[in-house]
Amino acid sequence: MKNILDGHGRIPAVGTSAGVLAGAAFAAQRRWLLESEVRRATPVETDPLSEIPAEADVVVIGAGIAGISTALYLKQFGLRTVVSEKRFVGGEALSRNFGWVYTNALHHNKVPLAVLAKDIWMGFADRFGFDVGVRRNGNLQLIANEEHLAVQSAWQREATQRFPRDVDARILGRDEIEDLIPNAGRQFIGALHQPSDGSAEPTHAVPVISKGARAEGVKVFAPVAVRGIETAGGAIHSVVMELGEVRTKRVVEAASDWSRLFLGNLGVDLPQQGIASSLMRVKGGTAFRGAGIGGGAAWREQIDGSYAIGVTMHAVPVTLDSFRLLPHFLPALKLALGNRAERLLSVQVGSDLLASLRTKRMWRNDEVTEFERVRMLTARPMVKAGDRGLAAVQELLPALRDAAIVERWAGVVDATPDYTSVVSEVPAIPGLFVNTGHGAQGYSLGPGVGRLAAEIIAEKPTSIDADMFRFSRFSDGSPLRIREFI
Repeated sequence: MKNILDGHGRIPAVGTSAGVLAGAAFAAQRRWLLESEVRRATPVETDPLSEIPAEADVVVIGAGIAGISTALYLKQFGLRTVVSEKRFVGGEALSRNFGWVYTNALHHNKVPLAVLAKDIWMGFADRFGFDVGVRRNGNLQLIANEEHLAVQSAWQREATQRFPRDVDARILGRDEIEDLIPNAGRQFIGALHQPSDGSAEPTHAVPVISKGARAEGVKVFAPVAVRGIETAGGAIHSVVMELGEVRTKRVVEAASDWSRLFLGNLGVDLPQQGIASSLMRVKGGTAFRGAGIGGGAAWREQIDGSYAIGVTMHAVPVTLDSFRLLPHFLPALKLALGNRAERLLSVQVGSDLLASLRTKRMWRNDEVTEFERVRMLTARPMVKAGDRGLAAVQELLPALRDAAIVERWAGVVDATPDYTSVVSEVPAIPGLFVNTGHGAQGYSLGPGVGRLAAEIIAEKPTSIDADMFRFSRFSDGSPLRIREFI
């Protein structure tokens, strides 16, 4: 049985020669997965591990876009902030995603957050004084039938009415599609196009933003894993890292797909499911400038002129949590699986289930944890689905018909039952905040959820209404409304 999820960099101790050798040996054993799976994120300087402070106002767990952005704004609000990352800055899902920065076709309730995030993305260069690689090159969503046209037209009307200054999306007809993609008008009857959307390079954007955050005083430490939290009198007393303890009263769990495991050890039940998403990069030919989706695949022109190709089918590895969380996720699964011709998810049964049975779910803070044993969580690419996606894109974009596959990779998306972020304090543990569950939109929303989390933690007025992102929605009897899967 093959496993979908894959852990890289299993090392017994940070900074030891034995640890480096063990990590290299593990990588060699899994080389058939592709060497590029071991690391995609651009290396970036972090603070020396010997300088981890004894005390901080806030400790952020996870140096992805959500964690780094949270820390950036916490420091802006005057709070001494430490970020701990168990392996590489931006090394897991953030370096393996599709790279869209967009609001196009998002659920209307998510648009304010997406707009906030996009504005921050586009302002990073001015803030830091150097380019982070974000571009406004448009987002195009092709429409194949009248039913889909009606849905997208309704979205466009409501979005432009509710957010006239922020949404510039238009419905294009066949002739306008032809101007953008020759011959596409024969296959598609329309498209939803938003010129103000854009993209940023996943392999280096987060490391570069981390560089800017450190220049503003944020302390970023890697590789060092957080094992757990110590409390005293019902309040947070400290964060326990593998290299020592940092006293603090506030902690932000922003570790993406690891959040459920970490919180579970604290007695906090976060419904979260990992979903494997496959991509590839092709080189040779120039087609549509920007990002788009249609015909069962998606594409994005990268900054070097190559193209990232993704598929709309994603893999759900069955684990022990799949059974525990089935009641929470059943409505979403029914919707996603849907008609076989339009399925978005493929449920995969394999050795991931056995691996999850062996995973320790409760531990003491003086024990080596799963976060140290598995430094980097990735996924196996779905090769056949990827090949179908590439064929679909090459049919749509003839200029790419001779393009060669340069690399394949996959990452793990962290999804909640309503496919909506959790940016909130945990009611059961005052001082513990979560910034996770962002789904496939996590990269795009990252700066926005970071700002929102920082505002909540620092007790500032929030830029947008945060109620829909509260943790308690999973237990307070509120009906969960599923907000799309794209």
